[in-house]
Amino acid sequence: MYHFAEGAGLEALGVSHVAFSSAGGAGSVAKLLNRTLLSNKVNSELVTLTDGNINSISKSHPKVFAAGYFDYLAVRKRGAGLFTTKRSRVRSDVDLTYSIAHIHWLPGVVKLEDIFQMSKKIVFTLHDYWLVTGGCHFPNGCAQFMSDCAKCPQARSPFHAEVTRQHALKTRLLRENSASVKLTAPSRALASDAETALQLPVAVIRNPIDECFFIDAADVPGVGSPKVHIALVAADLGDPRKGVVPFLDALKTLSESERQRLHLHFIGGHAPRYDDVESSDHGFVSNPKNIARLLDRMDATVVPSIDDNSPLVVGQALARGCYVLASNAGGTSEVLTKSKYGRSFRINEPEIADSVSYLLDNAEAISRNREDRRRYAEQLFSPQAVIGSYLDLYKSF
Repeated sequence: MYHFAEGAGLEALGVSHVAFSSAGGAGSVAKLLNRTLLSNKVNSELVTLTDGNINSISKSHPKVFAAGYFDYLAVRKRGAGLFTTKRSRVRSDVDLTYSIAHIHWLPGVVKLEDIFQMSKKIVFTLHDYWLVTGGCHFPNGCAQFMSDCAKCPQARSPFHAEVTRQHALKTRLLRENSASVKLTAPSRALASDAETALQLPVAVIRNPIDECFFIDAADVPGVGSPKVHIALVAADLGDPRKGVVPFLDALKTLSESERQRLHLHFIGGHAPRYDDVESSDHGFVSNPKNIARLLDRMDATVVPSIDDNSPLVVGQALARGCYVLASNAGGTSEVLTKSKYGRSFRINEPEIADSVSYLLDNAEAISRNREDRRRYAEQLFSPQAVIGSYLDLYKSF
């Protein structure tokens, strides 16, 4: 934990956290870091365009809205993930008060070249791959961002030249301004890829999770027996990148007796219909306190992402004592350093099914380690633990 002692040089610091929205993964991290700094009497502000999604800015920022939908409908191929080119070339009128600009999400807020003209010290937290690619936010197995993104598989061919130009622009600006830039990523996987692509150092600093996940965790009677309760948590469970469908398909290979012991809990929007295992659909839950209460009822949380960085749900689940089953995509499984914290798998039916069988066979023993998982999560993901790493980074300029 960082000790905010007087005379520690913090009074001269000031940080402007920049994100498109205060919602979502990047926005919620920016909001939480801002709140933690302010609570410790460090100058900080949160600069965003909205507290919702892109649809919420159709009237307040119509150019950003139009550019975002052009990317979605025209630039990206049908079925591809989030893709941003045109939106990144639109500048909103934002003022940053402090000397350190901590960028969590740039497209549509400030153009990259404009940030460097503000004479700020800049921290970029890579919540996804966008800063090192020509436009995609997750490469989905493509490694072209290591060179030039010339034949981007996620963009339509008329836009390939623009994707290549944007990749070159980002790389050039970051290298030319490296003296005033610090790069961080919440996972070793993304940090390593970014370092290789940019030839610049990238520090690994985990994303913090809301303080409420560390308060009043409850052991619910009956957890682990007779049913084993498993949560699948995502804002959009229908997003193919989240891997929900392959996970559910793998459950069909379990024995009938194993399936009868399971109870799935879908926490998020667009949950699929699934009749092979007893299940509950809790819908989209926006209040983190309500998510925490739901996780208290779970034996385990599954994060079967096909492509991801470091989803907040891993820390949230551990903080409530849940065992975590996570795919080895991105950084989802990096924190599962001991078997009592969780187990990782590759996205294929035998490994997924084997992981669930292991959970069923060891549910009682796993339930005895809930407090160990809570303590581990607090060391790794609590705002006070994470803010110390960022303060050291800010002071290193």
